[in-house]
Amino acid sequence: MNRSERKGSMNYDFYTAPPDYGSYRQKLWELKREFPFLQTGTIGRSLLGRNIYALTLGASSPCTLFVGGIQAQDWLTCSLLVRFLEHLCLSYRQQTSIAGSLVNGSLMNRGVTVIPLANPDGAAIAMGGPSTAGNMAPRLEQMLSANPAPWNANARGVDLCRNFDASFLDRKQLETEEGITGPGPRWYGGAFPHSEPESRALISLLRGRRVESLYDFQMDGESIQGENGPYTPAQSRYIAEVLSQVSGYRILREPDASGGLKDYFIERLRRPAFTIRAGCGPSSISALEGLYDQLMELMVVGAVL
Repeated sequence: MNRSERKGSMNYDFYTAPPDYGSYRQKLWELKREFPFLQTGTIGRSLLGRNIYALTLGASSPCTLFVGGIQAQDWLTCSLLVRFLEHLCLSYRQQTSIAGSLVNGSLMNRGVTVIPLANPDGAAIAMGGPSTAGNMAPRLEQMLSANPAPWNANARGVDLCRNFDASFLDRKQLETEEGITGPGPRWYGGAFPHSEPESRALISLLRGRRVESLYDFQMDGESIQGENGPYTPAQSRYIAEVLSQVSGYRILREPDASGGLKDYFIERLRRPAFTIRAGCGPSSISALEGLYDQLMELMVVGAVL
């Protein structure tokens, strides 16, 4: 399906502005109404009570998991994954190929689950400021007064990419050496692993389903990271090479875990997981069209490998 065909088939209103939480929920409702076979649900709630939605096409277990928006500044990955899910649903309904692959049969054996926005509070703060945090707004304003860096954490000031139980104590030691001792806009990993409801929601899903592989989409870097030292599965390097070939992204070798979702998944489940750093530069809705064209084939390959 070429670009003009996609534009003729999809509702593009959602894709022309940053995905505030209200428009995001409305878009998911529209997808469910248009594609009744799409399984929708929640895996938990954020610190401020926003739902963390999961949408599944095909089998719910085993499945491939795509996650976006763990870091607040990476809100464009929410739009990217919703776009991919809509395209995948169209292909599934029409029984047409997507990026040269007919995915209908494979989805019956192993489905695709998408969590477009794993940190809805953080994304709201990144796009709308502390006023989006309700009664926690004064505390956030204090944090930003002390450190005016772009907000990348959840509403408690915990960077979810450092909150998972993968070399957590080593990361805490590095935080101390870097002078990071408490909550803030970024880098603070929390008081203990999975201290945050958003992290626990993701862990609960991983424990409740058989997730064969995981893709965590973040922004800025045009790179693929799929290693976690000695825990890295043997097939991960092959998959990374294929993903690199279809996207043009470089593969980054990582000697140590950083406390992220990918690291936890590899260490605990010993299955392939990848952090995909999309595009160059921060989130911008004007970049979505080009970014989707760049990564569509990578996402299709990830869904079927």
